[in-house]
Amino acid sequence: MKTALLLLFLATAMFTCPQVAMAAPTPAAPRTGAALLKTDIMAVFAHPDDETGASATLAAYALGKGKIVANVYCTRGEGGGNTVGTQWGAALGILREAELRDSLAHLGVRYCYFLDQEDFFYTESVAATFEKWGKEKTLERLVRLVRALRPAVMITMDPAPVPGQHGHHQAVAVLATEAFDAVADPSRFPDQIEKEGLTVWQPRKLYYTGGVPGHATAIDVSEALPDGKTPAQIAGEAAANHRSQGFGGFGAGPGRRRPQTFSLAKSVVPFTESETDLFRGLPVADAQAKRVKPPGVRDSFCG
Repeated sequence: MKTALLLLFLATAMFTCPQVAMAAPTPAAPRTGAALLKTDIMAVFAHPDDETGASATLAAYALGKGKIVANVYCTRGEGGGNTVGTQWGAALGILREAELRDSLAHLGVRYCYFLDQEDFFYTESVAATFEKWGKEKTLERLVRLVRALRPAVMITMDPAPVPGQHGHHQAVAVLATEAFDAVADPSRFPDQIEKEGLTVWQPRKLYYTGGVPGHATAIDVSEALPDGKTPAQIAGEAAANHRSQGFGGFGAGPGRRRPQTFSLAKSVVPFTESETDLFRGLPVADAQAKRVKPPGVRDSFCG
């Protein structure tokens, strides 16, 4: 009798006691429209594999800090060599784009775009490059991408016309430098605003690759990422995808473990002699995003 009463009590309690339900986490709403395209870093280069000079840094921010990275290339590198196949010209450009996308996926770079210019014969002349590409047409394409992706930080190559500096590399740096200001000017390429639904945008910083240690931005690429590998190791593995260019044996040698350096060229935050983070001083609200001049530059520089 007692056993029967106990069983009856337990059964009643099961149906009358309040049940504690575990609330399912609310999934994050998918990013759409302009929010989907919002980018933290945009790196602008001339050819596939040019990113190797900054690839460890891109991996450190993309894989280590969750930053959204987009790379832009003027050409598909169809004017280069081919150590692994028979493709030349436009066919080589198809191969090199495939190699590039594999490399960027390894680095954690989310977006890859091309300005669809020709990789013609080697030249050290930026004037010859723009004569072939059409400077204004190419700049318009880059401005469109910057306005659409709205990066906080832009990275490009060194525009200095030093001996041995590829004219395409100089040209892409000139384009990125001019785009930094043009994207914020509604009078530049107004059809993008009036007909394409884009808006003006002011990137916060523009960096050139390279710099003098102690007087530049030095990014540590030796700290392990969540998977245990360092950005330098990831960069070496990524570079090996450029096999047509003879990069198949690349690895994380001693040189790749050194900090990667950059020179701050344009900024909306005050310049400093040296820094260790591309995002130093950021974020900056849109209303406060006004160009500041580098030390020693006359006041009219930013006018």
